[in-house]
Amino acid sequence: MTNELHSFYNASLGDIIQDSLDALRWDEKNLADITGLSDKLIDKLVNNKQQITPEIAKLLSSAFSTSAEIWLNLDARYQMRKLE
Repeated sequence: MTNELHSFYNASLGDIIQDSLDALRWDEKNLADITGLSDKLIDKLVNNKQQITPEIAKLLSSAFSTSAEIWLNLDARYQMRKLE
């Protein structure tokens, strides 16, 4: 047996938001309407051009029935793995 190292997929916050939207059959416009965030900001989040803030995390938590901490932690872990 060999001990091969395999690269892993570093899922970004945008990837997770998009997967969540897909699972619910929502689009970015639906999420913008539900959260009250602009379409442009949602697009930036999905495309990893906007980092999350506690306020955005709170809105996402309400939209997806999760906690704000989950969204903050997902983004923090993604950012840390990018540095490794």
